[in-house]
Amino acid sequence: MKVSSLEEAKVWYLNPMRFMQLVLATTMLLSVTYMWQFTKEVTTTTENRDTTAAKTAETTLTVHIDRTRAHTYYVIRGFEEAHKFVREYDVETMGPLFFLFTSDMDANGTYWFNPCQMVKTAVLAGFKRAPRRSRLLEIQVGSEAYWNDFMNPFRQNQLFYIDYLPTLMRYDGGGNSSALLAGPHCLNQDLLDVVFKVSKSVAHKNRIINFDNARQVMDFLASYDFSYPLFLFFVSGVHHFNNRLWCPFCDKAELPVTHLFNSTAPDNAVLLRIVVAREPRQWYEEDNDFVGDEFSDKVVMFDGVPFVGFVDRNRTNNKIQVNEFTIGVDQHEKLQNFFRQKAPGMVDVPAAV
Repeated sequence: MKVSSLEEAKVWYLNPMRFMQLVLATTMLLSVTYMWQFTKEVTTTTENRDTTAAKTAETTLTVHIDRTRAHTYYVIRGFEEAHKFVREYDVETMGPLFFLFTSDMDANGTYWFNPCQMVKTAVLAGFKRAPRRSRLLEIQVGSEAYWNDFMNPFRQNQLFYIDYLPTLMRYDGGGNSSALLAGPHCLNQDLLDVVFKVSKSVAHKNRIINFDNARQVMDFLASYDFSYPLFLFFVSGVHHFNNRLWCPFCDKAELPVTHLFNSTAPDNAVLLRIVVAREPRQWYEEDNDFVGDEFSDKVVMFDGVPFVGFVDRNRTNNKIQVNEFTIGVDQHEKLQNFFRQKAPGMVDVPAAV
C-alpha cells in the first residue's frame, strides 16, 4: 500500500518544467480562441456596416477630413438633409462654411450634368487654400427631372434659392449667403480665392463707389472731367431673407465684375456700383428714375440688369458716352481688357482770343 501511494504521488506531482508546459499550452489555446472571436466580430461588424450603408445611401452624410489643414469636406444628398445640416450649423463657433451645389451621381459615380465634375475638381483645389477650420458642403440636388421642376425646394426655399448648376457660395450664418459663383466662374482660381477668403495683398488701389439713387449718379457724372477711367455697374437690390441680389443674373455677375475690376483696372479707376431698385416691383414701376427720360439723356439708356459700361467722351460734342460691355461676364479675359481702358482725356477748352 505504501509503495502504491508513493507511485501515485509521483504520478501527480508537478515539477516546474511540467507546470510551465501546461501554462504555455493554456496560453496558446486562449490566444487562438481570442483571435477567432476577434475575426468573427470584425467580419460581422463590417458586414453590418455595409448593409446599413446600402439601406441608408439616400441620406448618408459622407465626411472627408484633411487634418493637415483642419478642413472638412461633406457630401450630402437631398434638400431635407442639406437644410437640416445648415439650419443646425453655427458659423461663429464651428468655422467658415461653403456650399457647392451639384447634380446627383449615377451608380458609376458620374454626375448626370457633366460640368459638375470639372467644377468640383477646381473647387476642391481652391478649397485647399481656405482658412483653417473651413468646411465645404457639397449638396447633390437630385435627379435631372427633379432639378428641372422649377417648384423644387432648392429653387424656391429662401435658404438656398439657386437656379443654376453647379453653384458655389459662402454661408454667412443666419440664413444669409454671399460670394456666389456659378458655372464657368467656378473654374477661375482667383475668383475661388475670393469666395474662400484666401488672404492676398491688394494689387491695385482703384475704388468702388455705391449709389442707389439716380440723382446721385447724374450729379456725379455732371462733374466728371474724364481725367480717370470711370465704369458703371447697374445691379439689383438684395433679398431681405438671404442678403443676395434678387436678380439672379446680377447675383452671378456681382463677384466676377467687382473682383476683376479691382484686380485689373488702373489704380485711379472708379467703378460706380448702382442699385436700380431695392425690390423687384420697384424696377418694373413706370416711374423708376433709372429708366426715365432724364437719366436716359444724361447718362445712358438701358432696360435690364446687370449692365457694365465704360464712360467715354463723345469727341463731337464732348458729352459723356457710355459704352456697354456686351460680351458675357464669364469671358474673363475680355472683361479684364475692358477694365484696362485708360481715361478718355480731359476736354480741350479753346483758348480765348
